[in-house]
Amino acid sequence: MPQVLLKAWQEELDKWKLINPEPHTIAQKKDYTKRFPAQLQQYLDGGYGACHLKIQKLKTLVENALRFFDGERYILDQFVVAVNHVHVLVQPLGDHQLSDILHSWKSFTANKINKITG
Repeated sequence: MPQVLLKAWQEELDKWKLINPEPHTIAQKKDYTKRFPAQLQQYLDGGYGACHLKIQKLKTLVENALRFFDGERYILDQFVVAVNHVHVLVQPLGDHQLSDILHSWKSFTANKINKITG
């Protein structure tokens, strides 16, 4: 995702939060969802960026990384590998933290994909 776009969205979010202090009404919650998570998802689903995950070898690499510690560090429920992002339903096990699991997946796959794609 382009940093310029992320910065613009963050500025818009900061302004929205100033105008809409908590607790939020139902209408504010709907407005927030429409403006932020839905907008981000729409951008991702638009297929912007390099879309390296459309290459079967790279998609398989990500799928295998997600499955690697299934049953040890987490329970992997469902996942979808799109051309430019991934959706995962996962439950951490024991002392394993979601942030550490995500970091592991992202670091491993990014390093491998960068080596393959140059």
